[in-house]
Amino acid sequence: MRTFSKIFLFLSNLINYRGIDYFNDLFKPTWKNADVISERVKAILLFMGGVSIIMMVSDPDGALYSTFLMPISANILLLHRIPFPPNPTPESGMHWSTILTYTFFAYNAIRNMERDKIDKPFHKLIIVFMVFAISLYVPFEFVYITLYDLFHNIPVFGYPAIWAFGWWKSGIALITQTVIGSDVLYTLLCIVVFYLIYMDLKDFFPVKLNFDKKAKVLLGLYLITTLSWVLIPLHTDVVGYGTKWFPQTIYVKYDYYANYPNTLYNTIEPYGIVEEYWNPNIMIKIHNVVSKVFACAFTFHWLIPSRKKEFTEWG
Repeated sequence: MRTFSKIFLFLSNLINYRGIDYFNDLFKPTWKNADVISERVKAILLFMGGVSIIMMVSDPDGALYSTFLMPISANILLLHRIPFPPNPTPESGMHWSTILTYTFFAYNAIRNMERDKIDKPFHKLIIVFMVFAISLYVPFEFVYITLYDLFHNIPVFGYPAIWAFGWWKSGIALITQTVIGSDVLYTLLCIVVFYLIYMDLKDFFPVKLNFDKKAKVLLGLYLITTLSWVLIPLHTDVVGYGTKWFPQTIYVKYDYYANYPNTLYNTIEPYGIVEEYWNPNIMIKIHNVVSKVFACAFTFHWLIPSRKKEFTEWG
């Protein structure tokens, strides 16, 4: 026990003295400008990207409608064109196109930081995955939920059914198990972690964030694509729900007395999804995918640190 205590005390003092940089030395370069952990993460991202493409191509409903199913075995059944009854509605999950988009930008971000010789693997990977999470929440998720509630849930239910989900919770669950609470909490945590690691990285390299002309163009393209998505009914026939604006390929009906099983927390909720309506429309799907790509491209370009002198710094 004493030996264990001494080892623990030694490691604690070492980590406290050197900070996260201590872990960087645990992974020696395998070749010039490379490190073991980054290479393994890139291999995993390439694998995930490859699986995403296979699942998209194999989906009988079409590549852009392809979604990741739970349990994982359901995805294998889908490859063999075997129906999976618990998931009868297409798009009832995360789209494989979303997984492909984020793995591509995460892989490219690691490559870019390697190109700039930012050879602190833990700093690098934590920043990449914090940007990954921030990109998922801020540019796309927050805007998407707000527009969906505005054009569909408020006209039907009289309140923002997604943002208000979990209103009956109490205590800490009101933050951790509600949509608005958890989304805001996790976003703030990611921003704080990103900022701390970024500031620490600046002690080693003259890095800057990239809110330059390219970032502004990508942000503009995202906003234009999203506005175009809202206005699709001006030129294309769509199935509306509440209103026809900001049309979707899948609409969700909520109910107060649903006895909805929450598998994440193993509880039965008094409110939840009771019915889904699938309305395939390629124009809507193209807008969905393209806006997500621009949102992701903007966030990764802006927040991934770079050594290039022409970039201006934010923060």
